[in-house]
Amino acid sequence: MASKSGFHIELIPNMYDLGLFKKSLQSRKRLRLTTLVAVISLCALFGGIGYFIRYISGWFWINVLLIIFAYICVLIVALLLALTIGDVVFSGPWREKMARGAKYMPDDVKEQKALLKNKNIYFILIWGISIVVLGFGCDLVTGGNVRWYQSVGSSIVMLKSDDPHDRVVLMRSLANVYYSEMWKKEDVRDVIIGCLDDSDSEVRTLAAYICGKAKYTDAVDGLIKMVRNADENEVTRSEAAIALGRMEWKPARPVLISTLRDEMAHHPDNKTLAPAIFYAFYEMKDFALSQDVIRVLSVCLEEKNCSEEVYQYAFFYLKSLKNSETSEITFKYAASDMPVSIKCYAVDSLRFASKKT
Repeated sequence: MASKSGFHIELIPNMYDLGLFKKSLQSRKRLRLTTLVAVISLCALFGGIGYFIRYISGWFWINVLLIIFAYICVLIVALLLALTIGDVVFSGPWREKMARGAKYMPDDVKEQKALLKNKNIYFILIWGISIVVLGFGCDLVTGGNVRWYQSVGSSIVMLKSDDPHDRVVLMRSLANVYYSEMWKKEDVRDVIIGCLDDSDSEVRTLAAYICGKAKYTDAVDGLIKMVRNADENEVTRSEAAIALGRMEWKPARPVLISTLRDEMAHHPDNKTLAPAIFYAFYEMKDFALSQDVIRVLSVCLEEKNCSEEVYQYAFFYLKSLKNSETSEITFKYAASDMPVSIKCYAVDSLRFASKKT
């Protein structure tokens, strides 16, 4: 149907009608000079935007708009570069068409249209390659800050947001193991460790969780401070204790034991912090802590005022040791008048008590 009407789609536009290209295409020398200046200017633009979004800006959407603007400029400069390459590769009628647009009148219309049509795909291919080369190349030679922002920087900026909701949303995403590769990046690590002092308790909790999973040893001091702080949110303290356990940070044992003793002395029915410390002991896989756990269980058996979570996690730790030296306390519980669920925790640990570590 298109052939009957004589309609013809030209992928090569009439550059003569566009201001920038109209001036540039008037001569080969001007085209090449314009392209050279445009490429240099594009590198300078990427350098300026990259520096701004990495070291100065704290506004997410402004950074996004600047990056979009930079890539729009890439499209324009890539077109100039493609025209310059085309001027070298496609001589004769092709360049005449570029320079004169609709004013170009070929001697043989059918032949010239066929020639241009055959070269359209090559021009588009050159343009596409130019976009890729300029997009990556300009960023690479200027420090890679634009790509840094796209992979890491946007997250860092959001973590520095004044809105706690933004920080919480991003920390929830980062806490997903899917993003564990991002935890290894130094910039992300430093910001997450800094979030241990965040004003929002949920941000601090998530930061402690990531520090433990990623084994950020640089965060140990902050985590110990968090565990010791009696005014801190209980869930946050619990996550900090578990993080220390996941790191298998043995110097933290006195802090955890001291906190456990204090917690059991004042809040034996605690359902969060004390169980978390038992779980931290489990993560450390340290048999030397078993005597402290046994003492806690002995007091709980005598007083009968501990929460079920304390019994559950204490016996879970002892079970993980797989050592017969812990069987005495479990037999005492099995023979006691404690509730059936608690006696089950004790009996379950006996299955492993005969196995040596």
